[in-house]
Amino acid sequence: METTGTVDAIVVEDSGTKAKKADVLKLIDQAKSLVESSRKLPLSNRTLVDRESLLKLLEEIRLALPSNVKVASQVLQRRERIINQALAEAHRILVANAEDLEAKAQQHSLVEVAQKKAEDILKQAENQVRSMMVDAEKQITVPSQDTSHILSGIKHKLGQIVSLFHGRKSSKSG
Repeated sequence: METTGTVDAIVVEDSGTKAKKADVLKLIDQAKSLVESSRKLPLSNRTLVDRESLLKLLEEIRLALPSNVKVASQVLQRRERIINQALAEAHRILVANAEDLEAKAQQHSLVEVAQKKAEDILKQAENQVRSMMVDAEKQITVPSQDTSHILSGIKHKLGQIVSLFHGRKSSKSG
């Protein structure tokens, strides 16, 4: 048995006859109309109802009701499946975002450590250059003209190296 339907009407297709059955709500409305249109007994609140008509409507309701219940159950199962899929997807997204955030935090931390280490290396190099300059000046007690010229060339080169280190340091800081 295959069922198709909308909110307003449900059609049940029997595998052989494909006979349409009435909507349960319409059948209930018909039963209500039958009772309301029936004759009232004098001097009482009782009503005479055509027994055959009422029993026929009740049987149609009984036959139509299981298919409606089945369709409603399928709709609820589909709804629950969709909700579970949405929750699973939301959980997956949250986990992925948390992992991504943690990776970015670790990467940021590594970059900070690397920058600090680079700054330390630059400072050590600057200190070594200064120390070499001081040592060179101490070793030359009485510079001759040639030695003075060589010494000023060395100082110039060392100054360029120091400037180069400062230039790299400032470009990495900015």
